[in-house]
Amino acid sequence: EKNKRMQEKELEFVWRSSSSLGEQWDMWVHIMPYHYCSPSECGYDGDLFINDDPKLPTYGLNYVTQAKNFVQMARSRSSLFKHKHVLIPFGCDFTHQNAQRSFKQLDKLIQHINEDPSYQATVHY
Repeated sequence: EKNKRMQEKELEFVWRSSSSLGEQWDMWVHIMPYHYCSPSECGYDGDLFINDDPKLPTYGLNYVTQAKNFVQMARSRSSLFKHKHVLIPFGCDFTHQNAQRSFKQLDKLIQHINEDPSYQATVHY
C-alpha cells in the first residue's frame, strides 16, 4: 500500500477513526516515505560536519556541497507529495547526544540555503 501511495502522491490524507464519531475526530496523517530517522544529508549527530570557516585547514569547506545534497534530497522527497512543503525528520533513536553540536550544524545548513536564492528553497524548523 505504501508504494502505491508514493506513486499516487497520497502519503498524506485525512483518516476517519470511526464514522460514528464524526469529523471532530478526523486526523491528518503524514506517512514517512522512507524512515523516521534523519536522512544522511542532515545526520549531524555523527561524523557529518559543516565547515564554513576557511580558517580551518584540517577540514575543507563543504557547506555548499552539503546544502546542494540537502536540497536535492528534499526535492526528491517533494516529488512524492502534491504540494511543495516537505517534512524531513531530524533525529532518531538515541541521537543528539550532543544536541548543541547537532543543532548548530543544522542551523548553518539552514542559514546557507535560505541566504542563497540559487537554491530556490526555504528551510526552517
